[in-house]
Amino acid sequence: MSGFTGFLLASCLSFVVVSAATTALAAAADELPRALIDGCVGCRFPTDMHGRDLHGVRFVGSDLRGADFTRADLHDAHFVGSDLHGARFDDANLHGAEFVGANLRGASLARVDFHGSRLIAANLRDAKLTNATLGDVVLCVASDAERDDGDHTSCANLRGVDLRGLDLRAARWCSNHGATCRPVTRDELVRLAHADLDGAQAPS
Repeated sequence: MSGFTGFLLASCLSFVVVSAATTALAAAADELPRALIDGCVGCRFPTDMHGRDLHGVRFVGSDLRGADFTRADLHDAHFVGSDLHGARFDDANLHGAEFVGANLRGASLARVDFHGSRLIAANLRDAKLTNATLGDVVLCVASDAERDDGDHTSCANLRGVDLRGLDLRAARWCSNHGATCRPVTRDELVRLAHADLDGAQAPS
């Protein structure tokens, strides 16, 4: 058993039903970390996860500060309320990944392709998006809570992110359940996402 898997077993023992853990242990070694991650809520995980196949996993309330996800396969993964302050996602596969209320402050997301991803109320303040491809990433969603200005839209926080050279023209606003989507507006990016669009390809 690898050190990574052993750590997960120790970290998540109190969160995983014994029968489920037994089943996971009998499965292929690659599936064990996935089962343990999905079973942990609010867990502190090891920081070295570079290059791992973690597609479709759910990190809920996880402490992932400084974690290294470089070149990891995270397509369709979910990060819900997780702390990813200073994490590294350089060259990771984030197709279809979802970050809901996640703290990505100061994270490095160099050369990441965000096609099909959703950044819902995520904090990307001071994150590094060098040569990233934003594509149709969802940056804003309809919110049930009304803001002080009467707006019902919630956007990812892009304050302090260097967006020069990045193309945001296909970025989207979507309804809560994604049934309705449209291009995000320049006003939403500036006023709600706090984006500095100087040098970026942005909606007119």
